[in-house]
Amino acid sequence: MEKHSCKTYFSVGFEFDRVKNAALLKERRECSPEEIGIYNRAKVEKFIVDNFGVTPEWDRHRFIIGSNTTYCSDVNEMLAATLKDLFGKEDKIKEMQRAFSVTCTLEIVPYIASGSEKPPQELSLNEGIIAFLYNSDTAMDLDYYVV
Repeated sequence: MEKHSCKTYFSVGFEFDRVKNAALLKERRECSPEEIGIYNRAKVEKFIVDNFGVTPEWDRHRFIIGSNTTYCSDVNEMLAATLKDLFGKEDKIKEMQRAFSVTCTLEIVPYIASGSEKPPQELSLNEGIIAFLYNSDTAMDLDYYVV
């Protein structure tokens, strides 16, 4: 019998929008919108370390801050651990988004074992998580897999 699992993480990704990146493109005339993330990677990493006290993990085209794979049937408990270094710093998250033209996303990726006798994960978000998402202008992405 297979077990349910889940991964939650907070990601900071670079936007590739020419209009939104106009100021950054003016600063670096030789780059394309797609290269903005490469040129600003060190600045964003320093901002994250200085303001959130964590060293982010670089993953393809984005930073990962606060990931969690310790499964709990209530996703809110997993998200509390994922976001522990970010709660109360919503203004800093918004400042980072404006300064570096990045987007922030809270990712939830549950794997539900179809043959399991245990109930699947509870995916209802509590008020605190919803307030955090709203106040930090963070998107949420849910990738739900039945295996």
